[in-house]
Amino acid sequence: MRYSLAQAAEATGRSRSTILRSIKAGRLSADRDALTQAWMIDAAELHRLYPVLSDDEPRTPTDGQPRTSELTELRTRLEAADLRFADA
Repeated sequence: MRYSLAQAAEATGRSRSTILRSIKAGRLSADRDALTQAWMIDAAELHRLYPVLSDDEPRTPTDGQPRTSELTELRTRLEAADLRFADA
């Protein structure tokens, strides 16, 4: 089975841009369709890098909004790490 970029994103719960970045970085092998030039990704190759999303895992946040508390925490951690590197 082969996935298009959109199908691969749906199957793994990742964004299309994440999948495309993995292809461009060489972490994920994919071919271009000769007629449409769309990316085609082999299922085994996709799931080697990104596991299959199970049916009980939410594909998006339940309310459709970004998880602001998680984003705030991650930004705080990133700023702290930047400060540690700047001090070194």
